[in-house]
Amino acid sequence: MRKCQLLIWIVGISIFSLIWGCVSYNTKNFKNYLQEPEVDLLISKNTNYQYIEEKGRDDSITLDEAISLALKFNPELISLRKQIGIAEARIIQSRLWPNPHIEFEAEDIPRENLGFQKSKNIVSLSQEVLIGGKIALRTKVAQIEKEIVALKYEEKFREVIAEIKKAFYGVLATQQKVEVARRTVEIAQSLFDSIKKRFDAGVAPQTELIKARIELERAKVKLFNAKAKFSIAEKRLKTIIGLPKLKIKEYRGRLRDSFPKLLKEDLVKIVLKTHPGLLAQKKEKELAQLKLKLAKVQRIPDIEFRVGYGKDTLVKEDIAEFSIGIPIPIFNLNQGKIIEALLNIRKAETDYKARENDILLELDEKLTVFSRTLNQIKKYQEIILPEAKKSLDLVRKGFEQGKLSYLDLLDAQRTLAETQEIYIEVIESLNDSAAELEKLIGRALIEIGEDRRNP
Repeated sequence: MRKCQLLIWIVGISIFSLIWGCVSYNTKNFKNYLQEPEVDLLISKNTNYQYIEEKGRDDSITLDEAISLALKFNPELISLRKQIGIAEARIIQSRLWPNPHIEFEAEDIPRENLGFQKSKNIVSLSQEVLIGGKIALRTKVAQIEKEIVALKYEEKFREVIAEIKKAFYGVLATQQKVEVARRTVEIAQSLFDSIKKRFDAGVAPQTELIKARIELERAKVKLFNAKAKFSIAEKRLKTIIGLPKLKIKEYRGRLRDSFPKLLKEDLVKIVLKTHPGLLAQKKEKELAQLKLKLAKVQRIPDIEFRVGYGKDTLVKEDIAEFSIGIPIPIFNLNQGKIIEALLNIRKAETDYKARENDILLELDEKLTVFSRTLNQIKKYQEIILPEAKKSLDLVRKGFEQGKLSYLDLLDAQRTLAETQEIYIEVIESLNDSAAELEKLIGRALIEIGEDRRNP
């Protein structure tokens, strides 16, 4: 009887230990895996961006600092980093063996004396053993899946960087337009004051004074609209960063109006070699091949071993048990999983080619826009802007000498202001195109020119 009670105590303690072990592991060790992965480890070495840690700032920000803040606070990037943590958890799970089973079995219990005093009482332990390298293959599959998620993170990171750059360039451009509008207001105010003096002196007609006032009010409206557009561009940048309430007084940086010469062949080589979307598609094929191996290995049946010890209390004899169980692979040979894996391999090959075509087409389109915009800037710098400034100077002198009318001066002033605004828009378009190209190649365009000069 004491031995039966001892067996019961052993079973109880074993079950309690298992439950306590699960609870203890859950509360103590899971915290280590809920930490966010190091962001530096998630970016390919081919991505040559410099990240600046957040520091105490004087309410001013540069483009690099905006990128650094987005890396930390952009909600889309945060979400993808969580997915990398999920993939890491799958790797941990894939390495685990099935849990052993502990059983307590009582046989031949008499009806007239319910209990364990006159029955066969056995405590047994069983363990399923996975053979054929299933755990190793499962782990490799989980590791490749994590690599794919990391590459998708890098691709999204490039997209966010491009959006940050374009938003930052938009802020700089609207900032310049505000300055142009402010100068236009100052010029319009000066002309209005000058014409008012002439009108008061009886030299200028009232129609010129009215036109000057209208032009002044129109310039003030343009200034108001430019400030509104600046506010919108600023909000867009802060939203992409992930800090809509971030307070910034100054945006430090400039819009580039020139870039090194780019060769399409060089960019194509870089894209095909380093683009995370293409690398992820290659990994998809590798993943499909691994899943095919795993599907074939899963046809091999696993073995279950069982050992037990107990007591026949009626005859007072010890009992030992040992058994081996093997499923018979007759009906389920994992045929569906094997066919699925074969089709996934073909699909991955097709998807890679389709993605490659899409990326190369995008590269060609962005490079065409970039080259065309560079040519436009050259014309503005060499011909259009100098001529507009020269025209205004000549008309102003003619107006001061009384040879030209106020309408001529007004037209020349308006032409220069509009030309300056269009020039700012063209420069912004050039920088936006550069950001799109840098998104595709994962490097700054300036570095491409330096590589060509220093092979």
